[in-house]
Amino acid sequence: MMHNRFSRWGNKTLIVLVFVILVVLGISVQASVPSFTNLDNSTIEEQNISIMDNDLAITNSDGTGYGDGYIEFILSNSNSYDDFDLNSSSSPNSNGEISINGSDVFVGTGSGVVKIGIINATYDGQDGQKLRVDFVTETASLPTNNNFETGNMDGWAINSSISSIPDTPELRAVMYETVDGNPDVGGGYDFNNILDSASQFATADTDASQGTYSLKLSNRGTTNLGFGYIWGPSAISSNFSAAAGDRILFDWMATQTSDYYVAYAILIDNTNSETSILFADQGSSSTWQTQQVLVAKNSSDLQFKFILGSYDNSGGRAVGATMRIDNIRAQLLTDDIVSSLARSLTYNYTDSSPSGDVISGRTYTITVKDGDGELASGTSTLFVYGNAPVFNSADNYSVAENETSLALMLYDTQADNGDGGLNDSNITYLFAGGDGQSLFAIDSDDGEIRLTSLGTVTLDYEAKTNYTLQVLVTDQQAANNTLIENVTVNVIDANDPAIAASPLSQGAVNGTYVPMIPEFSWTFSDINAGDGQAAYQLLVSSSSSNLTSENGDMWDTGKLMSSSSNNITYNGSSLNGGQTYYWKVKLWDSYDDTRFYCPGQTFSTRGPSLILGNVVSIEQDWGINFNIDHSVTSTETDADNVNVTYNVPWLTGSSLGSINTDDLKWCNHTLLNSTVAENVIRVYSNTTQTSASNDSEVFYINITKRDIEVVISPSSQSIAPGATIWVSATVEGEYGETFIGNAVFLRDGIGIGTTQAVTDGNASFNTTESSLGTHIFSIEFYNTTLYHNTSAVSLVTVSDPQTSDNGVRVHTKLGQPSENVRSTVSELKHVMGGNKVEFTFSAGDAPVLGVSFDAKDNEGVVVASVQVLNEVPDDVGSPSGISYEFMSINVGSDGMISEHNADNIVINFKVSREWIKENNIDPSTIRLSRYHEVWQDLPSSQTRDDDEFLYFVAYTPGFSFFSIVGDEVGTSVSEEEVVITPQQTIEDEEPVEKDKPILAVFGIAIVLGMATVIVSKRNKK
Repeated sequence: MMHNRFSRWGNKTLIVLVFVILVVLGISVQASVPSFTNLDNSTIEEQNISIMDNDLAITNSDGTGYGDGYIEFILSNSNSYDDFDLNSSSSPNSNGEISINGSDVFVGTGSGVVKIGIINATYDGQDGQKLRVDFVTETASLPTNNNFETGNMDGWAINSSISSIPDTPELRAVMYETVDGNPDVGGGYDFNNILDSASQFATADTDASQGTYSLKLSNRGTTNLGFGYIWGPSAISSNFSAAAGDRILFDWMATQTSDYYVAYAILIDNTNSETSILFADQGSSSTWQTQQVLVAKNSSDLQFKFILGSYDNSGGRAVGATMRIDNIRAQLLTDDIVSSLARSLTYNYTDSSPSGDVISGRTYTITVKDGDGELASGTSTLFVYGNAPVFNSADNYSVAENETSLALMLYDTQADNGDGGLNDSNITYLFAGGDGQSLFAIDSDDGEIRLTSLGTVTLDYEAKTNYTLQVLVTDQQAANNTLIENVTVNVIDANDPAIAASPLSQGAVNGTYVPMIPEFSWTFSDINAGDGQAAYQLLVSSSSSNLTSENGDMWDTGKLMSSSSNNITYNGSSLNGGQTYYWKVKLWDSYDDTRFYCPGQTFSTRGPSLILGNVVSIEQDWGINFNIDHSVTSTETDADNVNVTYNVPWLTGSSLGSINTDDLKWCNHTLLNSTVAENVIRVYSNTTQTSASNDSEVFYINITKRDIEVVISPSSQSIAPGATIWVSATVEGEYGETFIGNAVFLRDGIGIGTTQAVTDGNASFNTTESSLGTHIFSIEFYNTTLYHNTSAVSLVTVSDPQTSDNGVRVHTKLGQPSENVRSTVSELKHVMGGNKVEFTFSAGDAPVLGVSFDAKDNEGVVVASVQVLNEVPDDVGSPSGISYEFMSINVGSDGMISEHNADNIVINFKVSREWIKENNIDPSTIRLSRYHEVWQDLPSSQTRDDDEFLYFVAYTPGFSFFSIVGDEVGTSVSEEEVVITPQQTIEDEEPVEKDKPILAVFGIAIVLGMATVIVSKRNKK
C-alpha cells in the first residue's frame, strides 16, 4: 500500500525532496532595508525645546530587528546654536517609554526599564553635532528549531491525543457556550473531547511566513452535539531564556477546513512558575500576522505552547481547522521601540539674541542601521521662526452708553513679538469675532479702536451692559504667527428717564397632563437693570369664572415675600384626577411695585393609569379546559367602568367596575376550544374616563392536537414464503376517548392495500409475503385535523430452509444461520432525506456502539441490526491481521443504505484492553475491515479510551460482513518513521493553488517519481 511505502522514508530523503522542490520552484528570500512613514517637515520656534516629529514610524519589514545597529539624526548647515537631544519620559517604567540616564538610553517594560542603547560620545547632538544612539546587542535565546527550517518538528513536543484544555478567561472571551447544543449564553463551555470524534495531526508545512517551512497543526472530526468544539493537537517548544524587557516575536495564521478554527497560545515561565495567555482567537480565516511577547521577568526556562481547536459554527457537527506557527525570534529593539526613540528627538535653536528673521529650510536626515547591517535614510526640512506675538495692553475698556464721537480713541491694542527693534511693525490687527464687532472699528496698523456709526445709536446700558471683541494679531515672522485676545467692552450707565411699567412675563405648568401635585414656574423682567422679584401671589381655581373674579377656590397664596419663581409646589385643596384647573400669578419688584396678574393659564391632572398583569401564553390540547387569569391595577387615581376585552369572539371579556388607586382586580375564565389552531390574541384594559391611560398586551393560546395510543398484535412473527400475514391494532385518544380517523398498512415504510376508516378504535390488515428476510409491517393511524399521526410496528421474518450447494461462489446474505450467531442487537429508525440518522446499540455485548449517516432519500422505517458471528462464513474467507470480532451489519434490506443514497456513513466500535494485551496488539493498527468481494480495510481512527476499552470510528461505503482486526507489535509502522497520508483519503485537504507555474508541477512530479523508485527498491530489500 502507498501508506506503508511512504511511511518508511527517513528525514534525509524528505530534506532532499524539499531541496529539489525549492530549486524547481525557483524560490529565493531577499532581505529588505528599514523604511520611514510620516517623516514630516518641522517648523519650530527659536529658543524653545520642541519635539521634531511625533508621528514618525520606522519599519524593518524583514523582521530582523536592530541589535548592534544605530540611529542617527543630522542637520545640514548646522551651527553652534543647533542642539539635538532626546526627551526623557517622566514615566520611565511605562511600557515603550524612552528615558535617559547619563548617556544610557532605556525603554520601559511596564514594571521597570531595560537598556537599549548608548548616546555616542562624539556624536552627542550638541553645538551642531549630529546625534547618534548605538544600539545594544540582542541577548535572548530561542527555542530549538525556532523557524522549522529543518523540515521537521525536532525540538517540539507534539501531543496529538489531547482530551481537554485549560479553562481561561481569555479563551472564554472568544468561545460560545455550546454544551447544551446551542451557541447561547448560559449553555456552558466545551473544553474537552468527551464523546467527540477528533483526529489530530502535526507536520512541517511549506506555507511559511519566512523561509521554507512552518509548523502546521490540524484536526478534523465530528462533535457529539451540534455547535460543539474539538481540541488538539498541541505543540510545546524546547526551553529557552530571556531577560525582562526582551521581546519575543512569532508569526501565526489559522484557517478553517470545516466551520471555524480556535487558535490558542501560551507562554510558560518555569523559572517563576507563571503562565501567560498570549492570544486566543476564533474565526473562519486569518492571514499571517505577528504576535509580540514582552518578557516581564528574567527567566532561564521559558516555553511556548500552541493549541488548536475547531468550532462547529454551522451546527452540522463536522469540524476541522489548521494553525501554522513560524519565525520565532527575539528582539529587544523592535520597530515600535526604534520608532518611539525617533519620536522622542527634540531640537532647540539656542541663539540668545534672536533677530526675529526666519531661518530658511535646512535638510534634516535620519539614518538607521538594522541588525543585518542594512542602512536606510529619510529626509525632511526644518524651519526655525521667531517668537510668537504677545499682548501688552489691558483686556478691557469702558465706554458711556450715550457716547456719539467717531473720532474718540477708546482703546489702543498693543502686541510685540519680543524680537525688539522695528520687527513689531510687521504686526497687524483685525476683529475675528465677538458680539460687538459691528459697533466698533480697529485700525489694522496700530490697533486703535473707535465707535462706528451703528455703535453711537446702539449702546444702551439697560439693554446690554458689556460686549466682547476678539482681536486677531498676526506676525509673519513667527512660527505660531497668530494670536487672539478677547477684549471686554463695559457699557457705563447714564441717567435714563423713567419709563412706563410693562406686564410681567408668565410661565406655565409643563405638559398636557400633570401629576396630582403639580409645580408652577414663571419669569420676571423689568426695564431697570438689577431689579428683581420680591414677592408673588398665586391663584388656582376650579373654573375660569372663579379665576376671572380672582377667586382662588383651590389655592390662594396671598402676597408671599419670596424671590422664588421656579418649581413652586402646589399646596392647596386636593385635586381630582382628569380635571382641568385655572391659575395666574401677580409679582412685586424690589421697590414693592406690583403690576397686573399674568394672563390666565390652565393645566389638567392625570387620569387613572391601568396596568395589565399575568399576560402569559397558554398551550393546551383541544377540548380540554384551561384558565385565563388577567389582573388590572389602577395607579395615579381611582378608575371607573373598567373593562377587560379581547379581540376574538370566543373569549368573553368582563366588567371589573371601579378600581381604587393601587388596588388590583382579576378577570378569570375557565374554558375550552375544540379547534386546533394557534391564536394570537390582544387583551385590552380600559376605562370610560377620557384622561385615562389604558393598557393592552398580546399573548397566544395554542390549541394543539392530541396524542393517540396504539397497541399492535402480533409485535413479531415468522412465516414461510407466500404465507398470509394478519396484523391488527387497537387505538384510543390521549384522554381515553374513541379515536375517529383512518388507518393505513405499510410494508418497510411503503403503503400497501386500502386505507381503512376507523370508527371504533380498531383496524386489521392482511397480506402475503414471499421475500426472504425480516420486514417491517406497521399500521399508521391519522386524523390530521385533531391528532398527531402515530404508528406501531410488527416485525415479520420470512425464512426458506433451502441453501445453494452447487459449488458456485455466491454473495452471502446478511441474515445468518442461528447456530452461527452469538448475539444480535437492532434498532428501528425513520429514514428521511436531508436528515442525519443515528442508530445506537446500548444493549448487548456487541462491539459496535452505533451507526450513523446523512440520508439523501426517504426510505421509510428501517431496521439496523448487528449480528456477532461465531466464525466467518466459508465463502468469505479471513481478513489480514488478527481478528477481534466477525460481524454481519445490515441497515434495511440488502443494499438499501449505501454511498448511493447516503453520505458520511460512520460505524462506532470499541475494542477491549484485555484482548489487546493478550494478543500483543499495536493499538495504532486497529481498524475495521469490510468484505465486498474481497476484504478491504476502512479508514479508522481512535477517538477516546477508558479503563476497559479503546473507542474507534470508521467510514464505510455500505454494509456487509465486517471484522475488527489489528497487528502484533513489531509488524506496524515505527513511531520514528514519518507517516504520509495519501491525499485522496483526506476529505478536508486544503486546495492546491491554481497559479503555481507548470514548471513547478512538472518538477514535483519528477521528484515524486524518483521517490517512488527509491521506496520500491527499499521494499524489495
